[in-house]
Amino acid sequence: MAQNVEYPYLSYRLLPDGSIFQVDPGEISSYFININIIAIYFYDQKRLYIWIGERVSRELQNQIPHIERQILERNPDITILRHFTVEGVKYETEEFLRSMHIPLEEFKQNLAHWDTFQKATTEKINNLKISLEELKISNEFGKMKEIANQIINLAEKISNDQIVQEHETLISSLIDQEEGEKEAHIKQSVEGYTQTFNSFYQNHEFQKAKEVLDKISKILEDSEDRGFVRKWKYFYIKLQQDEELHLASLKKKEQADKEETQNALILEIKEKIDAAWNDSQWQKGYDHTVQIIKILKNMGKFEEIGKFNKLKFGFEEKIEASLEKEEISTEENAPIQEEVPIEEEIPTEEDTPIEEEIFAEKENSIEDVEQIQEDVEDNQINEYDNLFDDFVKQVEDLNKQRNYSAAVEICNKILEILHLSSHSSEIEIWESQKNEFFQKLEVMLKQRAEIEEIEKLEKCHDDLLITIASDEKNASWNYGIGHCREILVVLNNLGREPEKRQWLRKQEYFEQKIQHQILEEKYKELSNNSETSQKAGHWDSALESIDEILLILSSLNRESERDDWESQKKSIMEKREILAQEALEEKLKEEKLKEEKLKEEKLKEEKLKEEKLKEDQSPMQLDTQNLLYIEYSKLKDSISEVQKNQYWSDGIKNCIRIVDILPQIGKNDEIPHYKTLKDEFEQELHEETTAQDYSYFDKVDIEQYSSDEMNLKKYPELLRQANTIESSQKKESKEILLRCLAIIKSDEEQFIQSYPKRKMDRKTLEKRLARIAKS
Repeated sequence: MAQNVEYPYLSYRLLPDGSIFQVDPGEISSYFININIIAIYFYDQKRLYIWIGERVSRELQNQIPHIERQILERNPDITILRHFTVEGVKYETEEFLRSMHIPLEEFKQNLAHWDTFQKATTEKINNLKISLEELKISNEFGKMKEIANQIINLAEKISNDQIVQEHETLISSLIDQEEGEKEAHIKQSVEGYTQTFNSFYQNHEFQKAKEVLDKISKILEDSEDRGFVRKWKYFYIKLQQDEELHLASLKKKEQADKEETQNALILEIKEKIDAAWNDSQWQKGYDHTVQIIKILKNMGKFEEIGKFNKLKFGFEEKIEASLEKEEISTEENAPIQEEVPIEEEIPTEEDTPIEEEIFAEKENSIEDVEQIQEDVEDNQINEYDNLFDDFVKQVEDLNKQRNYSAAVEICNKILEILHLSSHSSEIEIWESQKNEFFQKLEVMLKQRAEIEEIEKLEKCHDDLLITIASDEKNASWNYGIGHCREILVVLNNLGREPEKRQWLRKQEYFEQKIQHQILEEKYKELSNNSETSQKAGHWDSALESIDEILLILSSLNRESERDDWESQKKSIMEKREILAQEALEEKLKEEKLKEEKLKEEKLKEEKLKEEKLKEDQSPMQLDTQNLLYIEYSKLKDSISEVQKNQYWSDGIKNCIRIVDILPQIGKNDEIPHYKTLKDEFEQELHEETTAQDYSYFDKVDIEQYSSDEMNLKKYPELLRQANTIESSQKKESKEILLRCLAIIKSDEEQFIQSYPKRKMDRKTLEKRLARIAKS
């Protein structure tokens, strides 16, 4: 970074978050207030000074060790040989201010103005705190949050981070309490329904239990406790599942009872079939077999129907054989007729032969059997239709019960019947119905999977609680941070937002422990460095280590050790001062000897010049020279008055006259000094004239800015932006400075009241704008 010619130093302010903000050197005096930490780097000395206000918070002091690193990162071309810490208003502060050309009175005045403002603001905060305490009795959370926000706004104005943090925590606590009372009321309302719900649930009155859950769900709409809401949603799903299981159990029992009855009936009919077979009662056996087949179809035992179909056909064959046998028996029992000679007994066409009659009777018998078979098939079709209707009714019931798994099985049986019956046109409809039940079953399984996932997350949460407790017990801080992050992810997935704050605080606690551990190690390292440096006589290095140790002790809350290190620091400074004093005395002796020698030589030269002038000059010339000496002395004295009152024109005239006089009184060696001084006065006069010519304050148009842009509170931030813009961005810098002037012009009296330390800002801004216009 290029060195500022006008100001031979860099200036920064330490912010609460530990970062640094570059301050315009022309504005630096307004930043010396008792709550700030200011860092100043001098280019020529390569030294870094850190000024600490008397009322700086402990948290801000803890950030001091990071200042030097940040300055070097921003300015890689500079080197810091030594750094010093300056506190409050002490002798070192006065010397430090002189190096910056800041008058001590101006510095003290700034502190006084700030103290007045800080006290008034603190008094307002204390009054608001009293009001806040009074409201705590009535639990008026809305008003309490409003007052806490007012306190935070005031505390930010005086940079009191402790009060800000306390009341931000208070607001968070108030929100939690407000939500807690609301949740307690909700849970109390839900509790009133719990006993009724449990009674209905235990008595398997699921419909009534659902009605109670619907009322609970309406109450839970305003709840923020996602875990509590999810618990009752889980009850709702579980209730549906238990209802399905209960209905399925009843259905299964009913089916088992029905099957047991039908099995008993089948056994009874089988005995009748066996008896019919043994007694050759084929028709009776056939009828019993058809009855069993119908029962098996109703039971859905299609695999057993085959063997009874074979038995049925066996009975049919027996019936057919019996009919044939009866026909033959009829023929045999017919009366015997006398034989007629062939010649005489040739039948005529009109007569009906016996064979034809027998054939006709047989044919009629076969037709009767075929008719019986057709009747049996019609009976089977009717049985399929009845069975189909029964299954359709079962599917409807299962759909109402949400027992989709059983419904899919019944659909399979229906499709099997449709393939065997005359209703094949309905196969596509029932395939679609089956797929619909499959989809509903998948949704139900997905819900169950979600419940299992929640249970899994809850278990993971409980395991992490045990693990984090173990991490804390074993001081495994890094592992603890990792496990806190894991539990935050779990809580996020469970929707339990209120609990996350607790674990964020626990994570922060672990991070503080790690920071504490790092500081302990740093403390040991600095202690060793200090001891080594003291043994080697490197006092500056030892003091630097002790300064850092004192800061670390504050962070570690080990104030009891401070006295010992302060004593060491004092001892080292005394030793260093003694050595420095001895070196200074030695140097002063040498400089004094040189100075005396130079004086002697100069006196000799002046005597020789005077003697020569006396020899060369007449008495009149000597009088003239004396007068010039007197005039030179007066002009020389007037120069300091010119600089103080900024009478640049008079200064220029005086310098020109002095330059004319100096050769005549033999002081040619002073001519360059007064010529340089004359150039400086001309530069100051030019800048002042240019600023007056432009008259930015009178010409600036405030109408072009909106009311939001004219906000007084934005002034400091705008000025900071103008200060940080590079010199190449002159156009942007000019626009920001014009807006700053517009803010002042809008109400100059109000501006001075708001920023009492910035009374000279108007003139300073016009000079800066004139400088930009000139370049």
